[in-house]
Amino acid sequence: FGIQQSYLLAVGCFIYLFVFGIVVQGVLRKQGIDFDKEVVKYAVSVDADLIAIMNLNRNNFLSALTTNYEQYIITNDALIPTLIVNPIQIGNEHGSMFSI
Repeated sequence: FGIQQSYLLAVGCFIYLFVFGIVVQGVLRKQGIDFDKEVVKYAVSVDADLIAIMNLNRNNFLSALTTNYEQYIITNDALIPTLIVNPIQIGNEHGSMFSI
Protein backbone atom coordinates (compact mmCIF):
# COMPACT_ATOMS: atom_id res chain seq x y z
CA PHE A 1 0.00 0.00 0.00
CA GLY A 2 1.02 3.56 -0.59
CA ILE A 3 0.37 6.32 1.94
CA GLN A 4 -2.88 7.39 0.26
CA GLN A 5 -4.29 3.85 0.14
CA SER A 6 -3.29 3.23 3.77
CA TYR A 7 -4.93 6.48 4.86
CA LEU A 8 -8.15 5.69 2.99
CA LEU A 9 -8.22 2.19 4.43
CA ALA A 10 -7.75 3.57 7.95
CA VAL A 11 -10.54 6.12 7.48
CA GLY A 12 -12.83 3.41 6.12
CA CYS A 13 -12.10 1.21 9.14
CA PHE A 14 -12.81 4.09 11.54
CA ILE A 15 -16.16 4.77 9.86
CA TYR A 16 -17.12 1.09 9.81
CA LEU A 17 -16.33 0.66 13.50
CA PHE A 18 -18.11 3.93 14.41
CA VAL A 19 -21.32 2.66 12.80
CA PHE A 20 -21.24 -0.29 15.21
CA GLY A 21 -20.52 1.91 18.23
CA ILE A 22 -16.86 0.94 18.59
CA VAL A 23 -14.67 3.84 19.66
CA VAL A 24 -11.28 4.01 17.95
CA GLN A 25 -8.51 6.48 18.66
CA GLY A 26 -5.52 7.08 16.43
CA VAL A 27 -2.19 8.05 17.99
CA LEU A 28 0.97 9.30 16.30
CA ARG A 29 4.29 8.08 17.67
CA LYS A 30 7.43 10.14 18.02
CA GLN A 31 10.23 9.60 15.52
CA GLY A 32 12.91 7.17 16.66
CA ILE A 33 10.81 5.37 19.29
CA ASP A 34 10.32 1.62 18.83
CA PHE A 35 6.89 1.01 17.31
CA ASP A 36 6.28 -2.30 19.09
CA LYS A 37 7.10 -0.97 22.54
CA GLU A 38 4.95 2.12 21.98
CA VAL A 39 1.97 -0.03 20.95
CA VAL A 40 2.16 -2.08 24.14
CA LYS A 41 2.82 1.00 26.28
CA TYR A 42 -0.23 2.75 24.81
CA ALA A 43 -2.38 -0.38 25.21
CA VAL A 44 -1.46 -0.49 28.91
CA SER A 45 -2.18 3.24 29.35
CA VAL A 46 -5.74 2.86 28.02
CA ASP A 47 -6.33 -0.49 29.74
CA ALA A 48 -6.84 -2.21 26.37
CA ASP A 49 -8.44 -5.64 26.26
CA LEU A 50 -6.88 -6.56 22.91
CA ILE A 51 -4.13 -5.50 20.49
CA ALA A 52 -4.79 -6.14 16.78
CA ILE A 53 -2.00 -6.32 14.19
CA MET A 54 -1.96 -7.22 10.51
CA ASN A 55 0.07 -10.16 9.19
CA LEU A 56 1.77 -8.56 6.20
CA ASN A 57 3.61 -11.74 5.21
CA ARG A 58 0.96 -13.32 3.00
CA ASN A 59 2.86 -16.58 2.44
CA ASN A 60 2.00 -18.24 5.73
CA PHE A 61 0.89 -17.52 9.27
CA LEU A 62 3.96 -18.80 11.09
CA SER A 63 6.30 -16.45 9.25
CA ALA A 64 4.61 -13.56 11.09
CA LEU A 65 6.30 -14.79 14.23
CA THR A 66 9.75 -14.25 12.77
CA THR A 67 9.35 -10.48 12.58
CA ASN A 68 10.76 -8.97 15.78
CA TYR A 69 8.14 -6.26 16.34
CA GLU A 70 5.26 -8.65 15.70
CA GLN A 71 6.79 -11.23 18.03
CA TYR A 72 7.23 -8.60 20.77
CA ILE A 73 3.60 -7.47 20.45
CA ILE A 74 2.26 -11.04 20.45
CA THR A 75 4.34 -12.00 23.52
CA ASN A 76 4.05 -8.61 25.25
CA ASP A 77 5.01 -8.25 28.93
CA ALA A 78 1.60 -6.80 29.79
CA LEU A 79 -0.04 -10.11 28.75
CA ILE A 80 -2.58 -8.33 26.55
CA PRO A 81 -4.06 -10.77 23.99
CA THR A 82 -3.15 -10.10 20.35
CA LEU A 83 -5.37 -10.61 17.31
CA ILE A 84 -3.56 -11.24 14.01
CA VAL A 85 -5.57 -10.21 10.95
CA ASN A 86 -4.69 -11.62 7.51
CA PRO A 87 -5.40 -9.35 4.52
CA ILE A 88 -7.03 -10.92 1.48
CA GLN A 89 -7.12 -9.57 -2.06
CA ILE A 90 -10.51 -8.68 -3.52
CA GLY A 91 -11.53 -7.00 -6.72
CA ASN A 92 -8.52 -5.29 -8.23
CA GLU A 93 -4.87 -5.07 -7.27
CA HIS A 94 -5.40 -1.89 -5.22
CA GLY A 95 -8.22 -3.08 -2.95
CA SER A 96 -8.12 -5.46 -0.05
CA MET A 97 -10.28 -6.63 2.81
CA PHE A 98 -9.46 -8.42 6.02
CA SER A 99 -9.93 -12.05 6.92
CA ILE A 100 -9.49 -13.59 10.33
